[in-house]
Amino acid sequence: MKKIVLLFVMLLSFNLSFADRGSIPFRPGVKIFEPNQRAILAWNGYKQILLLSTDLYSSQPTKVLEVLPLPSEPKVKKGSIESFKVATRIINRSRFRVSNRFGFRRGLSRNGGRRPAGEVTFSKKIGAHDISVAKVLDGNGFTNWVQKYLKSKGVNTPKIPKPLQNVIKEYIKEGFKWFVFDVVKLGTRRVTNDAIQYTFRTNKLYYPLKITKTETGFTRVNLIVLT
Repeated sequence: MKKIVLLFVMLLSFNLSFADRGSIPFRPGVKIFEPNQRAILAWNGYKQILLLSTDLYSSQPTKVLEVLPLPSEPKVKKGSIESFKVATRIINRSRFRVSNRFGFRRGLSRNGGRRPAGEVTFSKKIGAHDISVAKVLDGNGFTNWVQKYLKSKGVNTPKIPKPLQNVIKEYIKEGFKWFVFDVVKLGTRRVTNDAIQYTFRTNKLYYPLKITKTETGFTRVNLIVLT
């Protein structure tokens, strides 16, 4: 008997008023903006790879502690933004072939070429990440860990936004115990964050959306999903 494997590939793009990671600025009162997110999600039913890159800037120069909840302990390593460009080109070529095969003519541009399914744009990349992975069992543990971590980085009076604390408690209540903490340096000009790859076990396709309810403005999310 033949085994049938279904590869489901899609490219999604939509606007949200929240983002993939919660942000805690080292300087209280500084607003963090995340106008763009790009992610590749590859999931085989029990393990997922999440490749993530974002555009970021702040109302004033500051370092920022970003918080990413995950359903299990992740392996973390540096990714490549070139992966997004390659994946998008593959999807666009496949979409063009399917359109020609079935005679679809919708979505043609004025010059006769077909509009791509999506495109990837980047700002200037920012440099090194300072990443830590922690297991947190309750909301108070999260607050204590973050305060201790920020003090170790020279923040005298660390302040965690109350909405972020509440969302973290929701994640923990739902069974999320693992959190990735990433320190990046921001300025008032938009830059593209280096891509980071997270590999973790999960029985459901996962993308963290509700973590950030304290960011300013809207975020455009581009997801490439393979499953």
